[in-house]
Amino acid sequence: MGIARTVTEVIIVSKMSRVGVICCVILLFVAGQIMAAPALRFLLESDAVYELKLSFPNRIDKTPPILSIYTINEQGSFLNLARLYRGLAFDGITEMNVVFEAPEGYTRAEVVITGETDFDQSSLSFARLDRFDPGRSSELASLIVNEEVYTGLVIDARGLGLERGMSPRIWSESGEMIYGGVAAPYDYVQNTGVICYGTQLSEELMKRVSIPGKLTYSAPLVVKAQAVKGQPKTGVVIDQETADLIIAAIRNYDFFAHYAVVFLVD
Repeated sequence: MGIARTVTEVIIVSKMSRVGVICCVILLFVAGQIMAAPALRFLLESDAVYELKLSFPNRIDKTPPILSIYTINEQGSFLNLARLYRGLAFDGITEMNVVFEAPEGYTRAEVVITGETDFDQSSLSFARLDRFDPGRSSELASLIVNEEVYTGLVIDARGLGLERGMSPRIWSESGEMIYGGVAAPYDYVQNTGVICYGTQLSEELMKRVSIPGKLTYSAPLVVKAQAVKGQPKTGVVIDQETADLIIAAIRNYDFFAHYAVVFLVD
């Protein structure tokens, strides 16, 4: 199936009031028509921004692939369309990047690839983007001076029976997943963990929720968990006011992108 237009275009068709954004993204590799062959699935955290990277064999005689994102809520499916440029090829492989923001009010999404490329030799990966652009470092310094930056999150869950785990989650009272470290590389999850645990906020734990540099800056947001969640009980629930505060805070400095999170446990 030939598709002539290769312009990059992102269309967000609808925005709704914020409810839980617990998204599952399903990649379906297709050739000519959609086929039921999921290759990548992951959860999206609330108010997070992700970068999707697609690598595929570069063939001049083939139509470059088109990546389409469908966001889904209780009312149905809505198209967010990202059309890819052919891009630059290295050793016969082209890499394309698409930035995807978890839309407000949607519960899941489907990522669909169409075109004439060889999907057996293609790959799609994703990572959470730091909302703060490193190019704005002077602005970050100004925010730090004016104490408008939280460098990490500390949740006190002592006395609630929280269990340690590989896939901890932070939930709001309304049911949205605030954080889960879902974009962390496997090696990082295994060797470091998307959350640090401790019985009290020690000097070592403070390093996790600080911004390193010539002068280390530490100003974590410390909150109390309301309850635990999950089987096993590795997730925490925080009140809605606190959840809203965290959502606002990561727009100044996205400490979740740096996995700067600590759980205090018994």
